[in-house]
Amino acid sequence: MTVETEVAALTTAVNSLTSTVNVSKATLDAAAAEAVDAYDSFDDRYLGVKNSAPANDNDGGALLTGALYFNSTSNTMFVFTGSAWAAVANNNIINPNVALTQDLATNGNDVKFGDNDKATFGAGDDLQIYHDGSHSQIKDAGTGNLYIKATSGVLIQDNDTGTNRITTSAAGPVYVYHAGDQKLATTSTGIDVTGTATMDGLTASNTTQNDALGIAQVVNTTADDVSSSTMTVKNHSGTGQFMEWRTFGMRIGSRIITNNGVGDVAFTHGNDVEKMRLTATGLGIGTSSPSALADIYDSASSSSNDLLHVRDYLGGGADKTRLIVKNGGNVGIGTSSPSSLLHASGVGATFTLQDTRGIGNTHTLRSSGTNGESLQLDSAQDFYLNADTQIFRSASEVERMRIDSSGNVGIGLAGKTSSTILKIENASGYAPTLVLNQSGIGAASIAVPASENALQFNYFNGSSLTESMRIDGSGNLLVGTSSTNPTSGFRFLPSAGNSYAEISHDVGSPSGTSFAIFRYNQGVIGSIGQNGTSQVLYNTSSDERLKENITDADDAGSKIDAIQVRKFDWKADGSHQDYGMIAQELQAVAPEAVSGDSNSEDMMGVDYSKLVPMLIKEIQSLRNRVAQLEG
Repeated sequence: MTVETEVAALTTAVNSLTSTVNVSKATLDAAAAEAVDAYDSFDDRYLGVKNSAPANDNDGGALLTGALYFNSTSNTMFVFTGSAWAAVANNNIINPNVALTQDLATNGNDVKFGDNDKATFGAGDDLQIYHDGSHSQIKDAGTGNLYIKATSGVLIQDNDTGTNRITTSAAGPVYVYHAGDQKLATTSTGIDVTGTATMDGLTASNTTQNDALGIAQVVNTTADDVSSSTMTVKNHSGTGQFMEWRTFGMRIGSRIITNNGVGDVAFTHGNDVEKMRLTATGLGIGTSSPSALADIYDSASSSSNDLLHVRDYLGGGADKTRLIVKNGGNVGIGTSSPSSLLHASGVGATFTLQDTRGIGNTHTLRSSGTNGESLQLDSAQDFYLNADTQIFRSASEVERMRIDSSGNVGIGLAGKTSSTILKIENASGYAPTLVLNQSGIGAASIAVPASENALQFNYFNGSSLTESMRIDGSGNLLVGTSSTNPTSGFRFLPSAGNSYAEISHDVGSPSGTSFAIFRYNQGVIGSIGQNGTSQVLYNTSSDERLKENITDADDAGSKIDAIQVRKFDWKADGSHQDYGMIAQELQAVAPEAVSGDSNSEDMMGVDYSKLVPMLIKEIQSLRNRVAQLEG
């Protein structure tokens, strides 16, 4: 074989190989394109894991119906319905009539049914639960009963407020409510109803109660005539009428008849003898034709029966008559034997009359003593005791007070008259006393001590009245003592030539005990106290705690030199004084020692004790200079 031949054969082989390779590449390219299209189609239908619902597919195009994605936030698979994403229950699409091979768990999600979509139970859809668009329904459409069972109780409540409608209890009762309020409850013996029970008919049965107490049967008929009953209550055996309600009346046994077909209510006794009747006019006792709201009539002219008798029971077999109207017309209050048209008897028998118009004035009349006095209280509220001398006595007929024809008032005068407007007198050896008392606070009195010429003021110390002040016959005012020479107390002794006040005490510390204390705004600003047993102290406030900006005082020499010491005579009695000061002159130098105003009609005064600190300061200054000169 020549080289040319081999080259030609090789060329042919290469061309054949090249053609074969070209055909394989085209096939591979077509397969690759198909794979890409298949993945893109899958990628458009399963969008993968997302944390929220996507609005487009993975290529940014429109979502395809049936597309899927897994929500990583709720761990739920969703399918696109063409308009919205819908969750796949239990992460699975459950086709109709799919038989479950395991329990169906909702994992905290709802199972939703549309209107008229039913949850059915039983082979023949016996139990159905659904909403029909207007109402919710629980329907037992099959055979058998519908049981609602609970361990503790069943409650039917209002959805919005939780208010009870019907409840049961494991103990047995069933309760029915209206607007949250219990109205009916079952018990072991029947029912309890709260409020009014309204019904068209009633049948009650009791086969165990005796005839006297049991209501065994109530029969409701339709008869409309007076002789036929519309409702009858019989004994437990069903025989013997206890009570009949008729169209025109009522009968209890054979004793009481009501209505009698004419609109009245009549009560009979014995052999149908009428004793009382209620008509449109009023109540008649002893008459079938009452002429007033209450009409009591005794038809027997010779009868001694009381018309009205009101009593109460006091115990021990005793009755107390409170009000009685006798056959003859006498009225007794508190007595069963009235001796006049109106006779009130009792301890402190009282009549009260009240006018309800205006301010509602109340007038009270009480029975008098044994002396025949009469009482009168007119419409103007004026009180009259028809006697020239009006005497007020105790229950034992002892005179306590009188008002004579001149208007003088005497208390304790016991038959004597008085020429003064008000006079209080007591028997010899007893103190006439006027007591003033305020409930809850205490009492005080003003009295004339027995066999003394004095006016005494007393206070109540919790158990008795104790004297605190008196004015004796000489006009002395004694406080805390009844003596004009006391060891303790306070007294004013008036005298034409020597009136004075005296403060005494015989106990306490020999020094420091106060006779007088002066205060301003509850704070002590001065006092007069005891010094030993023979002197007094005149004190003014000087406590360091009352002062501030405390420093040594300035030299007082210039002020001492400016004070003018005068001698003068007093105008009042002509007495002469060798050393003294004029208030107006001293005011310019030491105003703290002067009181009053020169322009006032009141006289000015000088408190010489205010000059003492100034004098002491000047003495200290002089002693210092003397010490320097002597040194």
